[in-house]
Amino acid sequence: MAATELRFATPPVRAVELTIFFDAVPLKLVSLTPLVSSLQTKFPHVSERFARMPWINEDAPNTAPAFLEEESERFPFPWLTFKDDQGRAVSFQDDRLLLRWEFETGREYPGFVALRADLGREFQSFVTHAEESTGGSVIVQRVRAEYENSIPERAAWTAAQQSFSVETDAPITPVPGLQAVNSGGLFHFTDDSYVTHVEYAAFSDATDGSLSLRSTTHGDDAVAAFDALDVAHSRLIECFATLTTKEQQEAWGPR
Repeated sequence: MAATELRFATPPVRAVELTIFFDAVPLKLVSLTPLVSSLQTKFPHVSERFARMPWINEDAPNTAPAFLEEESERFPFPWLTFKDDQGRAVSFQDDRLLLRWEFETGREYPGFVALRADLGREFQSFVTHAEESTGGSVIVQRVRAEYENSIPERAAWTAAQQSFSVETDAPITPVPGLQAVNSGGLFHFTDDSYVTHVEYAAFSDATDGSLSLRSTTHGDDAVAAFDALDVAHSRLIECFATLTTKEQQEAWGPR
């Protein structure tokens, strides 16, 4: 079974975030009233927060935030989030748009194709309003896919074991007094003109575990948003397949 073809009857997915990052555009709330009204019809719960760190600083962690300059002529556009009662949310500011879905008990994970389509509709609506209100273009620079999975309590150990290709059936015997364990790592891939980094973090305690993966894809210049997102997702699934065992995958019911 190829990694990109992984399908499960009961997937362990608990939350998904898909994000499109673009060059900052000079948004103004007063100009986006139609967009805000449209979003509120689908996502009635609205919150407003200070803007997140510009994504351009992610590759330069020692760079001081540039959006709170003392003599700035323009207050930074806020981080707006619109939520519904079904675990879905859309958020945006002047340099990114993010969709989040939460799949707690009773909420079925519809698969990446459906989530990709949802993101496409919301992003196209955002682009239309943003370009009409600013007179400029939304130029995508990178994308990200992030999945949080609920894995049995051995998650941290099996992820670390799989990442180092250790072949062993030795039982796990925690050190006395150990209450929880975590492990993590970073994968690097190059696909044609794209570069992808997949980070993972696994956590285990005595009764539960989680495995989160975050895949970020970019190029040297602007990227085609959904082509890049497909690459990001494909690489994330590849890493997920690597970090989980055949026994775990069988328990989720391969399709």
